Amino acid sequence: MHGVPQDLNIPGLIGDRLDHITTYQYQVALVFDRNSVITVESKVEIFHHEQLEARWNQADRWSPARFSSCLGAIVESFVVPDRHELQIRLHDGWLVRIYDQAHYEAFHIEPLGIHI
Repeated sequence: MHGVPQDLNIPGLIGDRLDHITTYQYQVALVFDRNSVITVESKVEIFHHEQLEARWNQADRWSPARFSSCLGAIVESFVVPDRHELQIRLHDGWLVRIYDQAHYEAFHIEPLGIHI
């Protein structure tokens, strides 16, 4: 657990569109249309209007995959509420919460080369 820096800067993410979500054996990638990719090895939760729609972690993989409705949503903002979480707010009430709970690299952001 490296911790998410409070001053995390992800240039170009605001206004970007969540293009697709790719699942691998030990990680999931959130791919945005202007080449930002957030690859997560820890835990991701996706909410719609504050209701949990989907959860991913290495042990369980995806909970029921109702998350696909958030595809195409535009990033409105992102915030680091504490050193263990990155929140990305999308248009129409979607919220992606990425957690730093792992004892190894929790996630990384490309093409910026940011490793958390």
